[in-house]
Amino acid sequence: MAGGAGKTALRAVFDEIAERLHERHLVIVLSDLFGDPEDVVRGVKHLRHRGHEPIILQVLDDAELTFPFDQPTEFDGLEGVGPVLTEPRLMRDRYLEEMKAYMRVMRRGCHSQEADYEVLNTSAKMSLVLSSYLAMRAKRSRHRR
Repeated sequence: MAGGAGKTALRAVFDEIAERLHERHLVIVLSDLFGDPEDVVRGVKHLRHRGHEPIILQVLDDAELTFPFDQPTEFDGLEGVGPVLTEPRLMRDRYLEEMKAYMRVMRRGCHSQEADYEVLNTSAKMSLVLSSYLAMRAKRSRHRR
């Protein structure tokens, strides 16, 4: 429903999914989730309200998680903002703090709606990451019974 180009209205996507599905569904969202975290959490809440079980998988590149840059670098702005020339060594610590804070907000918001939230690093082998997540989920499900 959401494409890879341009700005994505995450809340609208969640709301559309919640309204289109008439029976209870497991809804797996794979996204970088870059946008307003409150919109994402409201969208997850809407899915839960409609009886769905959301799993939120935030897919990020290793460079987004580690910020390995050490030379002046030009970045394309988030969601279509123009290019920005930066000195990464001066902003690395702040960037990593902001990224960790954003992921904490996402995790807390999703968990407040009883939705799973995981970060997937694109440098990891997806089959291993997903099988590990599914095994953890199955184990947790057995303990709830």
